[in-house]
Amino acid sequence: MLMTTDTYFAFVLAALALALVPGPTVTVIIANSLKHGARAGLMNVLGTQVGVVIWLAIAAFGLGAAIQVMGVWFVLLRYAGAAYLIWLVYMTLILGATFMVIAAVGDTAYALAAGR
Repeated sequence: MLMTTDTYFAFVLAALALALVPGPTVTVIIANSLKHGARAGLMNVLGTQVGVVIWLAIAAFGLGAAIQVMGVWFVLLRYAGAAYLIWLVYMTLILGATFMVIAAVGDTAYALAAGR
């Protein structure tokens, strides 16, 4: 079944509107760049791209099917990840902890501190 011209233009308009609105990743990158400088923003970009590559590798090797088979264990892993993120927020915002992230780009290592 083919799309009508009206449906096609509505789809193109909706796709264009969604493409123009920045997502949460872009928002975090911009916020960190403004608060901590360009290097911090580039570290966010690097982390995002590493995550995308890992996600693509998982999809390419068909591990999505294995995750579906894991069932309850995958749900528990998700809850453990969420609990870890909540703990990081608590440590940073409530206790004022500082976390150090070290990333190597080429022959240069960058240290990035997060916290108060």
